Order: sequence, then C-alpha cells, then structure tokens
Amino acid sequence: MAWITWPAVVVILVLFFLVLFRKPIARFIDRTRQVKVPGGKLITGASGQETAVEAKPKEAEDLMKVFDNRLVLVREAEIKRHLIIPPGPQREDFLIRASAVVSLALAFEKVYWRIYGS
Repeated sequence: MAWITWPAVVVILVLFFLVLFRKPIARFIDRTRQVKVPGGKLITGASGQETAVEAKPKEAEDLMKVFDNRLVLVREAEIKRHLIIPPGPQREDFLIRASAVVSLALAFEKVYWRIYGS
C-alpha cells in the first residue's frame, strides 16, 4: 500500500465519480446558462427555456397518466364545473387532477376513520 500515494487515490476516485455520474453531469452542464466567475459572467449559448417548453407537454401527459382512474376523472369534472379557469398551459389540468386525487384520498381517509376509528 505504500506505493499508492494520496494524489493517485484522489485521481482514481475522481475518475470513478465522473464515470459513475456521467449522464447527470452532462445534463447539468447542458442546462447551465451562465456561470459567475470573479472576473465577470460567462454566458453560454444554451437556452434552457427552449428545451423546457418542448419537454413539458410529454412530462405533463406522463403525470396525467399516473392519476388515471374513473373516480378521479369524475371528481376532476366536478372541480372543473365549479371553478372558472382562464385558458392556460397544461399545468392547470395537472393541478385540477392532483386536487381531485387529494380530495378523494381525504374522503377515503375519513371513511376509514369512521369505520375503524383508529
């Protein structure tokens, strides 16, 4: 073990870390728009909003599929009927769906509490 010095161990650990977390580090670098350094600011050519706008509809659809349930859809329709929602992006649909899920979970919790009392 005497032949392994501390700089060699550090280099090996850094290389292992970089190989292990290569994809998250690459995504982080791709999303970076500006870097502040003591001499000023470095602004990269990457625009984070262009990629975010393209990715949101797919992500929103995937999130909506998580809550697919007939009872949730009925509650969602009731919420939409009672609220006046101005036109907007898909975030409103997701928030309504999430609200329906939360209210149903609360209703089921109340029923459980009344039946079992614990």
